[in-house]
Amino acid sequence: MDNPEKVGSGSLIVKSNYLVNAEYRLTPIEMKIIYLMAMQVRKGDEDFKTYQLRIKDFQEDLGLKDNHALYERMIEIVKRLMTRVVQIRHDNGNVEQFPFITWSMHKHKEGTIGIIFVPKLKPHMIDLKERFTSFYDYNVLSLRSQYSMRIYELIKQYERIGKRTIAVADLRRMLRLQDKYRSYNMFKKKVIEQAKKDLDKNCDVSFEFTERKQGRKITEIDFIIKKKRLPKQIKSNTMRKEGIKDVVLAFEELGLNEKQADYYLNEEGREPEYLMELIEETRKGYKAGRVKNPSAYLVSLIERNANTKTEMQILKEKEEQINEVFKNSEIERREKETAMIESWREEYEVERDSRGEKLLTSATGRDIDTFRGYVKNNPYLRKKLLLENNLNTGHKEFSFWFKNFLLPEYESDFIQWIHVNKGFSIVARNGEYHITGKQESLF
Repeated sequence: MDNPEKVGSGSLIVKSNYLVNAEYRLTPIEMKIIYLMAMQVRKGDEDFKTYQLRIKDFQEDLGLKDNHALYERMIEIVKRLMTRVVQIRHDNGNVEQFPFITWSMHKHKEGTIGIIFVPKLKPHMIDLKERFTSFYDYNVLSLRSQYSMRIYELIKQYERIGKRTIAVADLRRMLRLQDKYRSYNMFKKKVIEQAKKDLDKNCDVSFEFTERKQGRKITEIDFIIKKKRLPKQIKSNTMRKEGIKDVVLAFEELGLNEKQADYYLNEEGREPEYLMELIEETRKGYKAGRVKNPSAYLVSLIERNANTKTEMQILKEKEEQINEVFKNSEIERREKETAMIESWREEYEVERDSRGEKLLTSATGRDIDTFRGYVKNNPYLRKKLLLENNLNTGHKEFSFWFKNFLLPEYESDFIQWIHVNKGFSIVARNGEYHITGKQESLF
């Protein structure tokens, strides 16, 4: 990108769920670098680019007022980050390891760092269609603890489901805390309870939690996810404020002034993102030599409502992006629901078959006569199981059909079996089963 991304600019960060659940440990500064790079990845990108970061954006974090000291410190931080390894466990049992970044360039005069992600991260960050988690940058950039940042992502992944259960051992492994905070009480205080405080204060989701025990040992944590309404308003205001700053800076860059920017933003109510689209069009034209007077050209675009992208298109794209996230979450939830129901079906069919065998051995003459009447009225079974108007008990499929005749109707019996044995309510709809009750306990 030509220009570094603004900190807290309301940009969307998108990561594959594999990366969200990966095993790694970074410092808060290193996490912030990764986030600031990730928010520059754009929908439709075919490959990673060189992502530029402003070194001054890290001044507050490092507490260094001297620019030279800040610059040297950032060189060391990025150098260390290049040695950090992320470990991803795939569904097939394979374990993949690679660093986060592969190259950096510190530009002293410009006060920026150019960084490139390692190519192996591409399937986890570019053009994701399914199994991904997305969130706005200011949720994580406002956090001071790397553990709170990671737990936010883990919670955000299950936001639509409303609950996530994680084994303590798995959480330690993901955060690379197998050898730190060894007592559970210390782990709980320093990691989980601190994350809860941080998310309550700063993020669009937070959580309550309960603990599960095996004997006297706490082995699992149930995170009950809470959506927060107020931060959505803050998010909207933050995005607009940062967008306004970008527009004002861009106007000044192109030879206009803050008063002119204020007129279009507040008097005419133009969307900052719409103005930035026209500004980018002007920049491209100027670089290509097509535009000689960028300030006049930009004003002409605004005045004639140029159609690089209309404000309605921008709002529609936002809506589609949100819908895509929700659709992905729904697909993931549905996959989990289907897998659970299928496991129940296998268990049910074993039990049903056992019941059927018992019914076969205890069947009466009256049961056989009733079954013969049923077969006579069923054209398909009549061809298979009737021989000169009598049941062909020697047919290889006789036991199968007789057994299912003696058993209750499959679908209603399956639904009732789940309700009695698993404590869930399900319905059959369009040839598929869907859970309708006690769903919050499913995952």
